[in-house]
Amino acid sequence: RPRLGGNIVTERRDGFVIDGGPDSFVANKPEAAALCKDLGIEAQLIGTTERNRKVYLEKDGRLLPLPEGLMLGVPTRILPMVETRLVSWPAKARMALDLVLPRRTDGGDESLGHFIRRRLGSEAVTQLAEPLLGGIYAGNVDTLSARSTFPQLVELEQKHGSLIGGALAQIAARGAQRG
Repeated sequence: RPRLGGNIVTERRDGFVIDGGPDSFVANKPEAAALCKDLGIEAQLIGTTERNRKVYLEKDGRLLPLPEGLMLGVPTRILPMVETRLVSWPAKARMALDLVLPRRTDGGDESLGHFIRRRLGSEAVTQLAEPLLGGIYAGNVDTLSARSTFPQLVELEQKHGSLIGGALAQIAARGAQRG
């Protein structure tokens, strides 16, 4: 655009402040795409360019690619997790314990950081949850409510007993729906 801010605009109208500009939604939530279709703006949606889908995180002053197959910080593919240098070997082993740890049964809420730490370990919090999940809310994962921010993760644990097992079950179910 020929003005500062590009597509981002703020308007003041009738005592309200209205922010406008590009926005995004997660493609695996079909409700947003269905709403766009119902509103007649589906043709205006711009998909992700596959070659630009790389995400990098910093570790020890270096940018390292996010391993493929992470779903909200939960590993769903073995080889990319084995190969990544984002987390140490002990952290990888600790993350795998999610598959056998018992699910929480008291039903109360906990911080997102505590939840991820309990299921996947401390390094998963510092290397994955803080930059990825905390970044979405521009907040501290140890003060964000797990149930309020990522209820789908809490549901994975409750329904499947494991974040990794639940994420894999979701992927399998989506594949079965398509096929």
